[in-house]
Amino acid sequence: SVNFPWVYDDDFDDYHFLNCPSGDGSVTFGARNVASGKFSSALGGEGNTASGIYSSVSGGAANTSSGWHSSVSGGRENTSSKYYSSVSGGKENTSSGYYSSVSGGINNIASGDHSSVSAGLKNTASGQSSSVSGGSDNFANVYWASISGGKGGKASGRYASITGGTFNTATGFASSISGGHKNRATANALRSSILGGRFAATSKSYQIAFK
Repeated sequence: SVNFPWVYDDDFDDYHFLNCPSGDGSVTFGARNVASGKFSSALGGEGNTASGIYSSVSGGAANTSSGWHSSVSGGRENTSSKYYSSVSGGKENTSSGYYSSVSGGINNIASGDHSSVSAGLKNTASGQSSSVSGGSDNFANVYWASISGGKGGKASGRYASITGGTFNTATGFASSISGGHKNRATANALRSSILGGRFAATSKSYQIAFK
């Protein structure tokens, strides 16, 4: 273990930012960082914890990397908790699926295995290999579902996709919604498409709708 304590003094107070590299082969830099997993590292920032085997936190504040080979690159109050999960930055993001990732944003969650959230606010990718690229309050909660942006979208059909818009729902297998407002590709509408508009709906397979 390698410990690099950071002692900072100014005209007002004395702070002793002591690091704790307690895991075998662990390394710490920065301030009040903990590396308790074997071969883990906390390389900068303040108040970070790397507790998984081969886990790492590169910087930021109050970040936690607890999964094997997991990583947090920066930001604040981010957590990566599963095998090879990662958070690149942002605030209060969580990567809790195997090989899952959150690239940035605030309060995003990638909990499905191989899932990803790229950015935005309060987005969730909970299905296996699901993804949310941005926007806010979007949910991709089944296998290979995807949302590119917008607000309040829900992709809950396998391979379903929502490109943008607000409060759109795609529940049919491989259904798609390109944008608009409160459009619905229903569970019975396999491989259906909605090209935009408002309050449009598909109820049959291969149907194309615009309103």
